[in-house]
Amino acid sequence: MSFENSAPFEGRPSENFAGGFDVDFSFESDLNAPVEAMDRVARCMRDLDWPEDETDAFSGAVEEAVTNAVVHGNLGIRHEEGEDIEGYTRRIREASGGDAGKKKVEVTVEARMNDIVVKVKGGGDYVMEIDERDDPTSEGRIILPHGRGQLLIFNGCNEVMSYPGEIVLIKHRGGAAEGA
Repeated sequence: MSFENSAPFEGRPSENFAGGFDVDFSFESDLNAPVEAMDRVARCMRDLDWPEDETDAFSGAVEEAVTNAVVHGNLGIRHEEGEDIEGYTRRIREASGGDAGKKKVEVTVEARMNDIVVKVKGGGDYVMEIDERDDPTSEGRIILPHGRGQLLIFNGCNEVMSYPGEIVLIKHRGGAAEGA
């Protein structure tokens, strides 16, 4: 995975831990928000010398969590049975151009040398059902245009907590991810 902007991350020094930093940012509900959030978290982790594979996996999980906050939370879009990927994407683009697209997604990062916690809050009451996840790579599900996000999230994090309108992602340096 490559990142165009490799400038140092501009976070405030952590009030709770020397050598780390905290940062908060928000985005409108458009399809650029997930990639921007992923880039910011990856820069933060690189500045703390996290291993590249852990940085890629965790920042990918953040991208998916922000995507869910935008699409399912703020825009209120769920995949409809029998809907193809083009129709699903078209509905997302149309909704992001309206009033729902002005709703904010808030991201809080608490970065440390050995742990990183990212909280993603969106509007709406979307909750990722973390106890009933199906393997999206199983026969019959691999062709569906949805469901792979949970796999990305669980493979990039050590801990995942989901609440109405919020998801918390935690990664410990060197720790095996929950879905690995």
